[in-house]
Amino acid sequence: MKKTREYYEALLDFGFVKGENLTKSEEEQHRANMRNGIEGDANIAEVGAGVYRRVNDEPDMEAFIKWYMLKSLYFSRAIRSCLVFFVVIAVIGIAIGLLAYIVPTMLEWSRFSL
Repeated sequence: MKKTREYYEALLDFGFVKGENLTKSEEEQHRANMRNGIEGDANIAEVGAGVYRRVNDEPDMEAFIKWYMLKSLYFSRAIRSCLVFFVVIAVIGIAIGLLAYIVPTMLEWSRFSL
């Protein structure tokens, strides 16, 4: 797999590596290269508007897979929690709707029986 700038940006975005900040001179040199159309180091990734970081500690494949699995479990747990929340809200809404329909109906019946 060719390691492009997008690859290193994805590693930084997903938190698989920690990048080191560029010095001011390196940052100015990189910006000048980008303006002139010169392709710089691939391991320099933009993490914000004009903020660049250098990725030096690329994980090996085994560590990457473990991190990926842990992050997947974390996100699936978050999705499950959100799903439980919305199901509970839906059940409460249905219960309130049924009560809003049943109570007036029962009051009407009690009025007729008197």
